Amino acid sequence: MAPLLAALLFAMLPLAQAQEKWAVPGAKIRYSLKILEAPEVPECGYFVHLPDGGILGGKPPVTTAIAPDGRTLESRLMWHSVERGFYLVIQDPGPRAQMLDVYVSDTGKPNYWTPESALRPGTVLCTLPGTDSMAKARTLSQFSTLPSGMSVDLHNGIPKAAFSIGGDLLHRPPPWVFYMMGNVVAKSAGEFWIAPFTKHGSTVLLVNGQEITPTNQMPGWGGTGAYVPLQQGLNRLEVYQTASHADKWLFYFAWAPPYEQFRKPVQNARGAVGVDIARSGSAQLNLVKSQNGSAVAAGVARPDLLFWLEKEPPLVTCDLFALTEGNPPDTKYTWIFPGNATVEGPRATWIFPGNTESSVTLVAKSGKGASRAEIPFFAQPLSPANLNLPTHNRLFREALVQMLRSYPAQTDALQQWSVGHWNNLFRTLEFGKSRELLELLFQKHGPAIAKQLKPAQILWLQNMLLTEMETSDPAGAAKWFEYFKVNFKTPETAQRLKLREAEIAIYAAGDFEKAQAILNPINTKDNALAAKAQIRLGDIEFLKGNLNGATAFYSQAQALAKARRNAPNASSASTGGLAANAALIKDESKPIAPVASPTPASTFAAKIQQRNEARDAARTQLESAKGLAKAGAIQDVSFSENVATLLEGNYMLEASQALEAWEEEFPLSKVSGDYIIREAQWNAKAGNHKRAVAMLTAYCTQIDASSFLPKAVTQLIESSAQVPESKAKTREVAESVLSRMKFHPVASELEEYLKKP
Repeated sequence: MAPLLAALLFAMLPLAQAQEKWAVPGAKIRYSLKILEAPEVPECGYFVHLPDGGILGGKPPVTTAIAPDGRTLESRLMWHSVERGFYLVIQDPGPRAQMLDVYVSDTGKPNYWTPESALRPGTVLCTLPGTDSMAKARTLSQFSTLPSGMSVDLHNGIPKAAFSIGGDLLHRPPPWVFYMMGNVVAKSAGEFWIAPFTKHGSTVLLVNGQEITPTNQMPGWGGTGAYVPLQQGLNRLEVYQTASHADKWLFYFAWAPPYEQFRKPVQNARGAVGVDIARSGSAQLNLVKSQNGSAVAAGVARPDLLFWLEKEPPLVTCDLFALTEGNPPDTKYTWIFPGNATVEGPRATWIFPGNTESSVTLVAKSGKGASRAEIPFFAQPLSPANLNLPTHNRLFREALVQMLRSYPAQTDALQQWSVGHWNNLFRTLEFGKSRELLELLFQKHGPAIAKQLKPAQILWLQNMLLTEMETSDPAGAAKWFEYFKVNFKTPETAQRLKLREAEIAIYAAGDFEKAQAILNPINTKDNALAAKAQIRLGDIEFLKGNLNGATAFYSQAQALAKARRNAPNASSASTGGLAANAALIKDESKPIAPVASPTPASTFAAKIQQRNEARDAARTQLESAKGLAKAGAIQDVSFSENVATLLEGNYMLEASQALEAWEEEFPLSKVSGDYIIREAQWNAKAGNHKRAVAMLTAYCTQIDASSFLPKAVTQLIESSAQVPESKAKTREVAESVLSRMKFHPVASELEEYLKKP
């Protein structure tokens, strides 16, 4: 077998060497193309778009196309620019060809396409936004330098209107002008009735180079047009079109071949369909190679997902790919973004303002030389992001991580972020999956965060980072506390950080003395934070097994909340912390609540807002009519439902705000309601199972009889599975609850749990 394999390899060697042979000695660069779709008529050839690669310098390329068998194929240049490269129509190498090469020389005269050429490209649509001038439209057919902003694409129209214009294929906003060229196929020569339809704007139609003037000659559909002599086979069509605003359709071509019958005067023509229009073939660029072995900078930008709520600037994630085939193995690739941010490697991901013209620079460098190319693109996304899909959230976070890594030192790049960047950062953060992003954000851009975010928003980001680290990396969490104390010195932030430090000491480390040393000075203040400190001191007593002591602290805090609520000019919401202050970044000149969105976030937020408004109205009514006690009970239930709904939707920030407001107003719910259960559910989703287990264990141990006890012990068992060291204690608690609830349905569940080792 080995000798046979060697013989086969030896036989293939001359072929491989022939393929690598530089067929045009004076050529500077070679493009290898894989044929994707053959032309419908051989004369239409292949229409291809090739990059400048930073090698040609924007000069009109002198091209030589070579078939796989070595034949020279006719190739004609159409448009070119240093940024967008050049467009060619190339002779069909034949039905068996799978590849073809294009060589570009430094010297010689470029061979532009003309109507006299044997090549008949089609259908090609050129679009230039920003104008609706017919004079400007006519300039698009000048085959020379590509006008800035003009796009060029093969275009198939739609099945019932195969030669038509429906608008800008890149979805750029109007006004627009268009130039479209192609070929209609006549089965035989004769007088054809041509009926162009213009739905919006102005149209000029040329057939075989002659402008036609439509007039109304017949009643019925398609009765406005002109009789035009066509030759058998291909007949060239050209359209100049303007449009001042978007419409369902702008233009389509209809005709009445003399060899077809129509029911006049009802129908005088029909729209051109696929078999009527001859199209060019397409090919994919697989390789770019320079003759001297230097690297060629060729790449593409592919817009991906749209992140947009209507009242915010749209953002688009974009994937960038360098063409590596053909470059030397030692080639290094560098992407350069606005603001001199750089990413090394053949691939990069970035976030750009949506629906705008953007560009990046690609540098390719090898030991034999380097090239630099600008890659312009329009940031029109493939599809809207869905914030309910973890994959879409992850893609946005990963793009932000690459951006934060790449911003140059000593620059405040975050000043260029729009409200959309910040809002989507908050929306896409996930507990357990955002540590790298948050660390980069604070390490490299702490001063910018301090300037651009509100204290409560900063605290939320800090809390997310600390929550990820408090169990898995407590030493790292301690270092971040010191960093935050030094770099974020506003009084509220400092006090809130102390509370957070006390929480970690309580729930993660079980260091009650350290926590009390932090909390006692705060408890002496006369503000909302003092009430929060009292609640945490109550948690310490609860965890110690001192239910009476815990209840005493919770009662004091609830009395303070009631006093604040009933004070003159008091707002209906809590005044301390995230619940009151953690609204997302917003443009102060616009409404806070966003409207119609491609994601469900705004609809969900509106639903929660309505629920909260109804809750507040119910509380006001009950306080005046039935007394504060009953009003508090009703609101307690409302808080619980609110948190449950938010957790179900995975809205962690909003659920945290709701929990905080609930705890501040009704801390006794920790022993008399289901607050502990909802808090445990939140912590479980955040990956902080240790805190959930600690509080649930205290609840199940000390609350003898409660309608919430079955759910609490069930939640304890679920969370305990993630905290191996809690297993023995959880079994004790389960046995204790089982002895108290032998006849409750939860008993069978507990028995099953206790049977397991």
